[in-house]
Amino acid sequence: MRCRRTLLLAGVAVTLTGCAGLGPVAAPPAPERPAPPAAWQAPVAHGGSVSELSAWWAQVGDDTLPELIALAQAASPSLSAAQAQLERARAELSAGQAALGPTVDASANANRGNTQYPLPLSRTAGASLAASWEADLFGRNRFAAQAAQARADGAEALWHDARVVIAAETAVQYLSLRYCEAVLEQVAADLRALDTLTRLARLNAEAGLQTSAAADGAAARQAGASSRLLAQQAACDLDVKALVALTALAEPDLRQRLARRAGRDLDVPPAMVVRSMPAQVVAQRPDVLAAEREVLAAASLVGEARTLRLPRLSLGGSIGAFSVRGGPLAADLNTWSVGPIRLQVPVFDGGVAQARVKAAAAEFDHAVRQFDAKARQAIREVEEALVQAHFTSQRLTQVRSARLALERSLRATEQRVAAGLDSRQSLEEARRAVIDIRLNELATVREGLIAGVSLYRAAGGGWNTP
Repeated sequence: MRCRRTLLLAGVAVTLTGCAGLGPVAAPPAPERPAPPAAWQAPVAHGGSVSELSAWWAQVGDDTLPELIALAQAASPSLSAAQAQLERARAELSAGQAALGPTVDASANANRGNTQYPLPLSRTAGASLAASWEADLFGRNRFAAQAAQARADGAEALWHDARVVIAAETAVQYLSLRYCEAVLEQVAADLRALDTLTRLARLNAEAGLQTSAAADGAAARQAGASSRLLAQQAACDLDVKALVALTALAEPDLRQRLARRAGRDLDVPPAMVVRSMPAQVVAQRPDVLAAEREVLAAASLVGEARTLRLPRLSLGGSIGAFSVRGGPLAADLNTWSVGPIRLQVPVFDGGVAQARVKAAAAEFDHAVRQFDAKARQAIREVEEALVQAHFTSQRLTQVRSARLALERSLRATEQRVAAGLDSRQSLEEARRAVIDIRLNELATVREGLIAGVSLYRAAGGGWNTP
């Protein structure tokens, strides 16, 4: 990143001083900017590496997710808006590059009529080519073309940024649905365990082995679990509706696609485990690249504004053929001309040119500060995603250790019940404890998945600068 800033400042200087031999055009002063850190300060998760972020979705092991991301990108209005902006920038680039050369226009005309009786009808026809060219004495057109090129590059980068944002948003929504389905399965299992406990409590109350209050408490817990199951079903349906809106798929079609992976275990796949990441990864973020290109465009526009106070030289010319037919009159003429050669020298404009230079310099300073802000924000986002991934991984390890211990306890309770050494109620309580820790584990897994998506977004997704 430090090298990138050095290249940026060098590019600005070369851009604005390339024509120094032809006129008094100098680079605007660049404010001091802090250098980025040499390495991430956050703890790096897991201690290994993943080479290509672009392969994340294909490596998740769930072919439904890449399909939904592609559909969401195709249906997204923000992506189409970014594409339209890119096409406008490319059109402006074509216009800027065309200004460096001559323009040629062709024209043709024909006429048939009578100007005064009794003169015969006359016919005239003609065709001509006209060319004009402005000599780029002090680099004005070249500065404009450079600004257009930088903004076209920036618009392309923002198109990629929109693609990354949509992919991350779709992934978060899809993973949330899978988490909801996994929780729904555990809540249903909890309700089954509570059903058993409620029946046992009633039997014990009828046999006088337990108070009726205990049976009522079990029934209340069963009703609460039933309510929670309904709420979880509603949450899963809402996640499906959100995916319908994102992908523009009909809901029956979407549910059919989702059914292919129904019941799949929710876990953090290896593809989303980033073990190391160099600080230079900020350079591949599309929004950072777009901000950098805006700095280059603003620098070029400062140079263009300064050339407006310098002389301009233009040259024109034409060649044509003319034919006249009318009664005894018949003539064919060929014409050509070179000129006029026009030299425009600004003398007095009431300070307009100077005001334009000041405005362009202010825009340049703003673009530099925007670039700094984008770079700092990128560093912050990656740092935060690494912190989240690191500590979520540690928490997941602890939660899984606890689940394994409770599962061992559950198996031991099952053996005691089978041997008549423990009650069925103890078995169901142990089963509920396993379900509770499994819900905790699922929530931690979801946090790990979201951390992976956040890192994908913070690192610029799968797009790399050429």
